[in-house]
Amino acid sequence: ELVSLQNVPYKEVIDFCKSLHASPNPNIKQAIILLLKKIYSYLGPALNLFLKDTSASFLKGLQNELAKVKVLEEHEKKPKLEGIDQ
Repeated sequence: ELVSLQNVPYKEVIDFCKSLHASPNPNIKQAIILLLKKIYSYLGPALNLFLKDTSASFLKGLQNELAKVKVLEEHEKKPKLEGIDQ
């Protein structure tokens, strides 16, 4: 995987997700869940600190999804480039 979230401004992205979580569009809701799951793989339970002000129903559904996500170890967070010694 060449994409890394190490340098992403988490707070701004999470705030953006929170602003759209009530969208009636199911594609937007699914995209938000996928993005938050990816962020969770980097932040782990610390993600919950950013989500305290969201609705209980959204949090419950999100927690069910996050329970399926493996939190990455520090060495797994760096992008790997094939054929290049790191």
